[in-house]
Amino acid sequence: MQFNEFSIHFTSQKSLDLFQYLMNFQGIKNINLKGFTLIEILVVIAILISLTLISIPFFNSFKPTLQLGSVTREIIADLRYIQQLTITEQVEYCLKFFEYRYP
Repeated sequence: MQFNEFSIHFTSQKSLDLFQYLMNFQGIKNINLKGFTLIEILVVIAILISLTLISIPFFNSFKPTLQLGSVTREIIADLRYIQQLTITEQVEYCLKFFEYRYP
């Protein structure tokens, strides 16, 4: 089999390095494969689980604050709606609050 001779011109050192790497590639046997061992993965998973378990009570302490913010936004929206109705219809409206206990 006969090969034709050709020349390649690279525009950057990065592409030249990549080409040289690919030309020196001789198969999977000669490659030093790098990865994670099973124990390393299990340690990382254990750390993530412990961080999650530690953070759950921390986030639960914010739940009342989030609910209060949500209720506050609802009241503001209702007040603005009542204000809009009062101006457009020239009728007096009021907002009544009733006690509701969450189950």
